[in-house]
This record gives sequence, structure tokens and C-alpha cells, in this order.
Amino acid sequence: MSTRAVVYFHHKAEKDSNLNYTMKLYHHRDGYPEYLGKKLNEIFSQFKEQYESSNSWSQRDLFALIAQEWWFEMTPRYHTDTDYVYHVYFEDKREKPWYTKKFHYEIYFQRDSDHEWIRDEDMKLLYKDNVLYPITEEDEED
Repeated sequence: MSTRAVVYFHHKAEKDSNLNYTMKLYHHRDGYPEYLGKKLNEIFSQFKEQYESSNSWSQRDLFALIAQEWWFEMTPRYHTDTDYVYHVYFEDKREKPWYTKKFHYEIYFQRDSDHEWIRDEDMKLLYKDNVLYPITEEDEED
């Protein structure tokens, strides 16, 4: 049996446009934090490194990296067959005084099916800028 998941991507600027999420993907298998959570961190960590060390990287490049992960499909629907829901919050900005490019991200997960009010429910931090926040037995039971 496959472990399905939904991933919501949230750019910091989405609230300025009154959006609930920037992009939403459905993942057909291996939705466990040990696989999909780790894979999301690898993607965002790789993008962070490339973005901050070059002037030519854009969000289009980030989405190209995400697209290379197998088993994703775009979805506007709620998927009640999911075991995990992920929320990836990210922002890109230039910090003063020399307008250095910075990219920050946080990956949260919920052990639940996808539904309309999922964002209002408790989330567990999994990664923040490539730092793992270990999953406890209590997190697994939620």
C-alpha cells in the first residue's frame, strides 16, 4: 500500500495577494517524513545553496528541481486518502547592507488527510534551513 501525501508550498508573498498557497502537489507514494520530508529538504537545501551563491537563480529553477521528484502531480483538490500533509514555507530576499541574496525555508508536516482547514491545525517542524528537527514517538502517534 502506498503512503500518499500532499505538499503545500507557501511563498511569503502569497498573503499579500490573498492566496492560501502558492502551489499544491499530490505525491503518490513514500509520503513518510523519512523519505518525502527528507527529499523536500534536499531539494530546498540544494536550491538555497545555488540561489545564495549565484545571481542567475530564480524561483523557476526551484520548481524545476521539485518537478524532478517522481510521483508528484499538481492538484487543486483535497485528497482524503493522504497519510501526511506537508507545508513548505519559503522566502527569497536581499538583505542589507550589500543586498546579499538569502533564501530561507521551513518544512512542516501533519499526520492527517488533506482537508479544507488543514492549515489551521497543529503542524510539526521537520526542517528549517537544512536543520533536522527530529520526529518523536509522540509526533508519530498524532
